[in-house]
Order: sequence, then structure tokens, then C-alpha cells
Amino acid sequence: MLEIRAQALSEAEAQLSDNTQDAFARRFDEFEASIEALEAFFENPKPRSKATQSKTDATDGIEVLELNMKDEHAYCDETAFAAPIQRYMEQGGHAPRNFHPTRTELREQLRVAENQAREAEIRAAQRTREQDAQDEAAQQAKLAKERARLELLQREEAELLETRAKPLRTYLMDTVLPALTEGMLEVVKVQPKDPIDYLAEFLFRKGQELDDDANEV
Repeated sequence: MLEIRAQALSEAEAQLSDNTQDAFARRFDEFEASIEALEAFFENPKPRSKATQSKTDATDGIEVLELNMKDEHAYCDETAFAAPIQRYMEQGGHAPRNFHPTRTELREQLRVAENQAREAEIRAAQRTREQDAQDEAAQQAKLAKERARLELLQREEAELLETRAKPLRTYLMDTVLPALTEGMLEVVKVQPKDPIDYLAEFLFRKGQELDDDANEV
């Protein structure tokens, strides 16, 4: 609202009411100077003085601080403004205390917060690396266990096949292999034009001979 009202003033009205841009800048500089003076005063209080400029109300017994501020420049005068306030506040035997953090304290808080954030990032990265290492170890252990299980299954399957193949091997060794060996030797000796057919005929005759021998028995 103040900004709108100031913008609505004509140049003549602004000059008359001392609300020109230069006047605003001057008053703002004076305001900043007074704020800096207050900060310096409360951050570095001076020793307590016995002199006060307080006045006791005769009726209610309330001490009232009176400041003789002749003009707006008096707010920048430590003797006229800051010192009386300090003496008034120190009447109870305690130095004035600024409950807001100072710039130094704010910088220290920021530094501590940054260090804590950095340490938290380092710890988080370390936990991530440790978790990744644990996951990798668990994966390798799982793969090793699976390989061992597959090897065991293959070994058991081979043993089972070996056990089941023993009767068949015995049968072939006793009946087929002697006749087949004899037939192959005969093929090598005769060397017929069609060795497969010759071997088949030989095995057929050999089979008939075995049948005849079995019938005679």
C-alpha cells in the first residue's frame, strides 16, 4: 500500500513531503546505520553504569525510560540512544542479551550443518558400498550352491544310468558281440562288394544256428 501511495504522488507533492527517491535512499541508509549500531551494541555490551535516565512514576511505581530524541539522526547517536537503553536494561543486574544468533554464530551453524551433511553423505556412500559387497557375496554363494547341486544331480544320474546299463551290457557281451565280432572278421577276410549286406547275411545265418542249438538243447 505504501508503495502504491508513493508512486501516486506527483513530483511537487513528493518534493513538498520529502518523499523523493533521494530522500528515501537517505532515510534507508540512516535506518541501516541505526540497525548496525544496535547490533554492535547488543553483541558487544559495555560495562554497566550507575547512571540511568529512567523515571519512576509516583503513582504506580513503574520505571519508564525516557529518551530525548531531538531528531531522527539521534537514533544513530550511541550516547543519546543505545547507552540509555543499555543502562535501563541493566538495572536488574543482568547484561542485555540478544536471543537471536549473531552473524558469527550463524556462520558457525552453517559450517557445522555443512560438515554434518558431508559426513552423512560419506556414511551413506559407505553403507551403499558395503551393501553392494554383501549382495555380491550372497549372489556368488548362491551361484556356487547351484553349481554344486547341478554337479550332484549329474553324478547321481550318471550312476543311475550305469546301474541300469549293466544287465544290457552283459546281455550284449554274451550274445551279440561274439557273433558281431566273428562277422566283422569274416567281412575283413572276404572283403565282399557289399560288406553291409554280407554282414547282415552272416548275422542272419548265425542267428539261425543259435536257434537250432537252442532247440536241440
